[in-house]
Amino acid sequence: SLGTAFSHSIEFNDKNTTVTWGVGHSFDHILPNDGQRTPESPQITTPLSKNSTDFLIGFTQLLGQKTIVGINLTIGYSEGYLSDPYKRVLFQDYPFPSSEFAENRPNHKQREVVYLSLQHAFPTLKSAFEGSYRFHHDDWGINANTLTAQWHQKIGQRLTLSPILRYHTQTRADFYAPSFPGDPSDPTFVPNIPELYSADYRLSELESWTYGTSLSLRAHDRVTIELGYKRYQMFGTDDKTDAGQYPSANIVTLGFNLWF
Repeated sequence: SLGTAFSHSIEFNDKNTTVTWGVGHSFDHILPNDGQRTPESPQITTPLSKNSTDFLIGFTQLLGQKTIVGINLTIGYSEGYLSDPYKRVLFQDYPFPSSEFAENRPNHKQREVVYLSLQHAFPTLKSAFEGSYRFHHDDWGINANTLTAQWHQKIGQRLTLSPILRYHTQTRADFYAPSFPGDPSDPTFVPNIPELYSADYRLSELESWTYGTSLSLRAHDRVTIELGYKRYQMFGTDDKTDAGQYPSANIVTLGFNLWF
């Protein structure tokens, strides 16, 4: 994998306004291998390629001494091998119902992302608020919305408490289903199998919640220690996908920052 990126920012209006633009590109060579290949999904021996390009333009505005707002627009395009080699698909009419086939996603994807952000300080409370909204659309049929809110509360001279809440929801990809009709071994079977298919729950209609908090201690002028906990929960909303497919997690983090 090889990636390259370039960005540039221009400040004007007494440095109260910033415009940023950038471009990035990644080159990937992939040899899909999950160690569980079957006659239905034979081993791929030739490396496959994937290329992705993203263009970004952003605008940041300082509103007085306490508030900063921003908006970013990203347009991206990917082509090549975009399937997940570790995901499998079941076909309902195949003679051996437990046999699984490799998924087949489109070999290209165009996406647009709009990101809005707000930061506001409350000096009398020794606190600050950060909020953001992200909208994602792609030509696979997925529309996604993500809302994030975080509060930073200073406690004394050295401690900062930062609770966070994030909500995400999305529609399903056009080619997603928990399983598909058809028999891949018989091209005359009716109904025919679809051209594209995936049973990856991450492409289903779903929602997720993330909530938690972190505590930051400024132990020294050049040393910060941070301890955090987050709870992550994902739920399907299509009434078709098995609820057991969707993960949940308790995440504990411990970090150190050292400035030289």
